[in-house]
Amino acid sequence: MKENRLIIIGIICCISIYGKTSKPSPAVKFQEFRVLLVGDSWSYFMWLDKTMRELFAAKGHPYALEKGDVTAISGSKASEWIEPSMLQKISDELIANPKIDVVQLSMGGNDFLAGAPNGWYTTMSFEEEVELYEQILSYLDTVVQHIRSVDPTIQILIGGYDYPNFQESLSLPLSFFCTPYWDDMVQPTPFELNTAMTAFEDMLMAYAETIPELTYVRHLGSMQFLYGYPSLGIEPGELLPPGDLEIPSPMSSMRLGIDCFHLNSDGYDFHALNLWDSFYSTYFCLYIVEFNQSLPSWRDTLDILDLSLQVSRLCPE
Repeated sequence: MKENRLIIIGIICCISIYGKTSKPSPAVKFQEFRVLLVGDSWSYFMWLDKTMRELFAAKGHPYALEKGDVTAISGSKASEWIEPSMLQKISDELIANPKIDVVQLSMGGNDFLAGAPNGWYTTMSFEEEVELYEQILSYLDTVVQHIRSVDPTIQILIGGYDYPNFQESLSLPLSFFCTPYWDDMVQPTPFELNTAMTAFEDMLMAYAETIPELTYVRHLGSMQFLYGYPSLGIEPGELLPPGDLEIPSPMSSMRLGIDCFHLNSDGYDFHALNLWDSFYSTYFCLYIVEFNQSLPSWRDTLDILDLSLQVSRLCPE
């Protein structure tokens, strides 16, 4: 059954294209790749949905594009990304696109969800659980250090995951895809799974704090906040992140309304907004001193479009 899972993910990807209404990209003079998406299906769906570029444009940075056609690979594991051929994909993209100054990572989730004997499952001991988390983090660190070896100044952004739904999803059309994961994890309750994910992301946050160029953004509980949990009478905005460990993310936030752990396009938009608020809003801004230094050149070029773009990038006071 596990061998068929990537095929099913591919079907979900294809179907999802028809559920997303593309927004026209704003016309700008210069657009360039500034962000490289690397990792698993969370990176892939954000690439498919054009999540980051639409956010950047909405925030006044239409010149900034993300790239993920080579390195956003649905179903990929952190354990696979340490292979030389996978690391080379990252190197090639960074070398071919020198304007990229942020690598946005999403990986480790598939390693975690793999279930017994290689991933997380309910009957493992505390020591086995810690060992698993440390192993996944070691894979992640290999990728991080490789990126830094290609460009020591590049910024690395890791977006965390949100709670999956292995409750209602098990009785929906994709149950044949979701149930094997749940069984391999020895049928966890939402509380058991959410608690384990929180423990893993706690370790991920601690790891990120050891590397100045690395930023981790937590996302746990965001879908409970955004959508509430209607079947339990919980309204949107009622549960602040990290939400309620006793319940999963609502099905209304999941891909196609039937997935176990992929978000719909609005969910990924919210995820991207978290990334913006925690990292990009500061990283992509222009300090007033830099702006003032550039003013004399505008008298020569009189390029109003470029000037307006620079004004929109000014850092908040």
